[in-house]
Amino acid sequence: MRLTLAWVGAAALLLWTGAGLVAWTLTKEQVTLVLAESASARAPAVDPVVLLDEKVGAVAADLRSLVQQLERNFSVLDERGAERAEEARTAVAKEVAAVRAELAALQGAAERTAGLAAEIRALSAAVAALASAPHEAAGEPVLLATPAVAAPEEPAAPAPSGAEGPSPAVAPPAGDLAAIAPAAPPEPAPKRSFLAFQLPSDDFRFAERRRWTIVPSLSRVGFDGTSTLHDFTGATSAVAGELDFDLSRPALAPAGAVRVEAKTLRTGIEGRDEGMFEHLDVERHAEIRFVLQGFEAQEVNAEARKVTGVARGTMTIRGVARDYAMRVVATVDDSRRLLLEGEAPLALSDFGVPVPNKLGLVKMDEEVRVWIALRAKLVPRENPR
Repeated sequence: MRLTLAWVGAAALLLWTGAGLVAWTLTKEQVTLVLAESASARAPAVDPVVLLDEKVGAVAADLRSLVQQLERNFSVLDERGAERAEEARTAVAKEVAAVRAELAALQGAAERTAGLAAEIRALSAAVAALASAPHEAAGEPVLLATPAVAAPEEPAAPAPSGAEGPSPAVAPPAGDLAAIAPAAPPEPAPKRSFLAFQLPSDDFRFAERRRWTIVPSLSRVGFDGTSTLHDFTGATSAVAGELDFDLSRPALAPAGAVRVEAKTLRTGIEGRDEGMFEHLDVERHAEIRFVLQGFEAQEVNAEARKVTGVARGTMTIRGVARDYAMRVVATVDDSRRLLLEGEAPLALSDFGVPVPNKLGLVKMDEEVRVWIALRAKLVPRENPR
């Protein structure tokens, strides 16, 4: 009896197991168990220490820039003082030379006037002596002709200040011509306030081309995958790159690249991560890379410091490069950080990535959605104005 019951129990267990397998086979295409992961997987964990470090770094950069600009301003102030002292010495020398020339001219005129006066007195005395001597010629007095004497040229009196009319032309000595000749007025130097400074933290305008560098600790990239068992997300913060473009004209020759370490992607299940690394061949192709080559702007809002459009470029996965486009939204926050968010579908087969398939029971869709949540900081100018 016991032996019979044991055989019946074993048979029942086998029948139950077989029925379960048949039911699974018949219903696996109709029943899908979805374990959706939290949407926060996309959002990077913002470390307050990193934010504080960035703010301290910005203050330190401002202080360094302030010291450098103060040194330049004091240097300019010293140069301006030396220039003005030299200009004052030159002006005084010109005035002294002009006064000396006028004195020499007046002295020469006085000497010429004194000589002419002496000649006139001598001629007048001779005429008076001749006129007083007796003359007889045929009973009629002899009329003596007084020789004509040219009147001396009297120096013109200096014109009063403000009076019109030509001033006396006095030829100065040859050596003083350069001193008397008026010099062309120097070009006025552009005025700049001594206390006007341009700090790196204020060194941003929406309408200009600037460079940005990605901050890994504030960034996150990844993908959302779908399978017959559940949906999952793979993500990483091991991202780096640079961007170079004008936010007001994003379509004008944008440039840049985003690089991701493939072996740092994590989906939350160790065995699944190992299979993903094998399919991505991370040992030979450690980097997933996107190179920006163009941008189609859909909206540019300078007041909100926001740009929306489609970024186009080349995506390289597992050593295979393909054209790739993603709709993105770029905004600039109060800390002058660039926030770049977007997502787009990507077919794994286009890049030669095998699609995971566990005996036909657990199969992953070959299309995933790639997403980015990047934060980039503004690269300071080498010579801030």
